[in-house]
Amino acid sequence: MAAGLAATRADWARAARFFGVAEAQTALSGMHRDAADEAFLAPLIAKTRQAMGEDDFSAAEAAGRALRYEDAMGETRSWLAPPG
Repeated sequence: MAAGLAATRADWARAARFFGVAEAQTALSGMHRDAADEAFLAPLIAKTRQAMGEDDFSAAEAAGRALRYEDAMGETRSWLAPPG
């Protein structure tokens, strides 16, 4: 998950934003994360929340939730693309 990768890179705002995207898609689809995925992601999101503070985290997460799926995927692909 991109949110977890961003958190491991200490890219806190992006981690919160990507988490918001994932949460919105989870709500729309009705699907839930696998327990192993949740176990991996939960501490990273907690660390992100702590690093950013609740207000900034909530704002970034809400911005991610508000993104259209196509825009979110484009942003993620761009972020993951090798520099060059």
